[in-house]
Amino acid sequence: MRLFVCLVVAIVAYMVYVEKQTMDFPTYVVCKLLRVILPITFPKDVADAQFWRGKLGRYIRKGQFYKFRGQTVDLDLTAEDGTPLPTRIYIPPTTSNSKRPTVVWIHGGGFVIGNIDVDGGVAAQLATEADMVGVIITYRLAPEHIYPTAVVDCRHVLEWVKENIHLYGGDGDQIFVAGESAGGNLAAVMASVNLDPARTSQDKRLGIRGLVLVAPAVASFATYPSVSQYGKTGLLTAYQMEAFRNVYVNYNETLKREYTYAPLNSPREVLAQYPATVLVLSQYDPLLDEGLHFGRILQSLGVSVTTKVYETSTHGFFGLEFLPFGRASVSYAAGQLRSMAARG
Repeated sequence: MRLFVCLVVAIVAYMVYVEKQTMDFPTYVVCKLLRVILPITFPKDVADAQFWRGKLGRYIRKGQFYKFRGQTVDLDLTAEDGTPLPTRIYIPPTTSNSKRPTVVWIHGGGFVIGNIDVDGGVAAQLATEADMVGVIITYRLAPEHIYPTAVVDCRHVLEWVKENIHLYGGDGDQIFVAGESAGGNLAAVMASVNLDPARTSQDKRLGIRGLVLVAPAVASFATYPSVSQYGKTGLLTAYQMEAFRNVYVNYNETLKREYTYAPLNSPREVLAQYPATVLVLSQYDPLLDEGLHFGRILQSLGVSVTTKVYETSTHGFFGLEFLPFGRASVSYAAGQLRSMAARG
């Protein structure tokens, strides 16, 4: 019996070793637990999305232990049709009377889940450590509000920020846009729309000085090697990733070729004008390769690109304090924001 138990333990240990690879052990354990809790078929319909929005909002707070010591302002902005878009501003303590750059954080969640309460700690930490006025915005979610509603909402709030952030000590001409996953997609889309003369005239352009894209979803289709390599390993499965993409466009494959859906499809003359861009990626993420590909394209066009890959982490680790590098990765992004602001 003792030999049998030892054999079983050895087999399990070997299976863990093979599957885990170089993923750090706490992240691996969390991933395995979530595979039990989170159905692999999520999200398959509206009910699923509503259910998991409640679960996410109740149990997960990115940066929840970060103690923000500045002023928080909650605003009731609205979309163009009057739909509420709750927005939160983080004003870190300062001894200076001069305006500070502004960092706008766009939350992730596959365009289907997520909100400003889940990601509020990340926005607060970025603002404080980058010495910027922070803004975290709401956009309407699919499947109730499909593409391009999120794009329209983010652009609407950014225009408000440009015109009004000076009232809160921020500089509307020095805007840095950051986001994770779907939020990284929207951050890049904001840059592309802003730089496309067919969509934004020169006098209407926002002063976007830099981008921080965390595990961004930037491609039209999931055809990269990392999808098959890590599509069953981490916090985001390949199935869930494709489900999110499809729900966002209501299963319209044609829309996936639009650059306001997939910023990697932006005209090269637009991408060549991109501001300095920081990519924060994780190894065990089906989105890894498209992020790397996007960075290589920008670099080939002369854009300043800094890429950081956390080689033992998975999708969604950014800001999750119970995972290794969760808080440190936010500090890294804040440091990059400070450097970009210093370079002008």
